[in-house]
Amino acid sequence: MRSPLWRQIIDNYPLVDEIPTRFNDMDYNAHINNVAIYQLYDEARVRLNQVLYPKEQQLLSDMKVYIVDVHLTMLGEAFYPGNVQVATGFLKIGTSSFTYGQGMFQDGRCIGLAEAVAVYAIDRKPVPVPEDQRLWLEKHRIGDAGN
Repeated sequence: MRSPLWRQIIDNYPLVDEIPTRFNDMDYNAHINNVAIYQLYDEARVRLNQVLYPKEQQLLSDMKVYIVDVHLTMLGEAFYPGNVQVATGFLKIGTSSFTYGQGMFQDGRCIGLAEAVAVYAIDRKPVPVPEDQRLWLEKHRIGDAGN
């Protein structure tokens, strides 16, 4: 995954979630390990999904949202103790899928970037993103135009 400079600036993201690191996230050198980094991005995505597609709504529908592809780029180290800020916007919005664009920051430094593709499906077959959710995604779209 390429690392465009505009993605490394927290103010370019419409959504920012502060997440504490945990003692168990740490490796022998007091760095946050790679598995924990993935989980921190995932935590931010799950929190957004609860806004976008609340559990109550999911239970009333056969439609599910699946993460089908994830790419991480490590740009620096994260440390315990401390919080990280996971900034999120949406890079692409297709007919049945969308792509999260995320940056992870600690103490003002961009320490990594992530992209994840999510697909809406019924019986594991793609279906269109519901219009109300598409509008929410569009409202939080990011891109390099003007950045």
